[in-house]
Amino acid sequence: MFFKRLGNVRIVLLGEYKITTGCFKRTSYDSLFRQHRVLAQFLDKPLKFPIVSNGMGENRPVLKPKRIAETVLLVLFALAFIIGIGLLLIARVYGGIGIVKQRGFVEYSVSSTAQLKKELALFSDDYRAKMVKPYLLKSLPPDFGKCPAKERVKLFIKVMLPIALVANEHFEAQRKILLRICSKMRSSKLSKSDKRFLNALEEKYKTKNVKILLRRVSGVPVGLLIAQAAIESGWGASYFALRYNNIYGIHRLHVRKGEPIVVVYKSLYDATISYIMNLNTNPAYKNFRIARASMGDHPDPYILANYLLFYSVKRHRYVRLLKTVLVQQRLCRYADFRLTHGFWLWLVNLL
Repeated sequence: MFFKRLGNVRIVLLGEYKITTGCFKRTSYDSLFRQHRVLAQFLDKPLKFPIVSNGMGENRPVLKPKRIAETVLLVLFALAFIIGIGLLLIARVYGGIGIVKQRGFVEYSVSSTAQLKKELALFSDDYRAKMVKPYLLKSLPPDFGKCPAKERVKLFIKVMLPIALVANEHFEAQRKILLRICSKMRSSKLSKSDKRFLNALEEKYKTKNVKILLRRVSGVPVGLLIAQAAIESGWGASYFALRYNNIYGIHRLHVRKGEPIVVVYKSLYDATISYIMNLNTNPAYKNFRIARASMGDHPDPYILANYLLFYSVKRHRYVRLLKTVLVQQRLCRYADFRLTHGFWLWLVNLL
């Protein structure tokens, strides 16, 4: 955008013009007419619009829209400008990382531990207020195992905390619907949609007993989840964790020739969902589910660790190791942390 002079009136024009040193390029009325017919037609009329000072001792015209259509266009332009600024800010925030939009959360990727540190510094700024943004790391960076042990432990906890909260929210949402359906069963008949949802849960959790189903449809305490992920993956340094996103040591039941012995997951979140489903459906963890249900809405991860005896061949040594990690890293404190769905998540999902 440059300025041109026509007599003593300065007019703003769009286009590419050369500007001479110290003054604006002068032009004739005919030249202006050829380049901008609309402005030329406007200037054919007497200058009846107000003249105000430009702050440099000169006067300039102020053009005001006289039609509703022009006003609407100005408003639309302003909205487009604001949205554009928002997109630029998002590009600035997420520059260099891959974004995958999911329902209720955002999944991002990094190529190095250094880049992961920058993203965690951005996404974990509300941890002191016990509020966690649902931004989930898809996979650990290839050089994560080379990170110093103390630093890797802190990074791993920051990575796993939002993943654990989002995964638990997934199961708790199913549980709320199931509780609503159970309350309906006592007073009235179920609708077709309720029956379909109940049948889907019964098939997924491998039981048609509603009481057993209520025990199975539930999450896992965040501290216990992070502790198991840390032990099974060596705080994110194991080959299976870096290559296959398998951070819980879940093996295949039937291994074919050429396939890895562990289950391959697309993301850390998928691995976490599979881990919780394993605890919720495997007969080996029946006592774990009974103890969890008896504790109500706030199960104690330290006590529940006693019921994971069969998760490892180490048996009692594994339980003691779980408790040690829970205490040393103070993982039980994350029971009070909650997800926060802020404006930027809404804007990213809107796009």
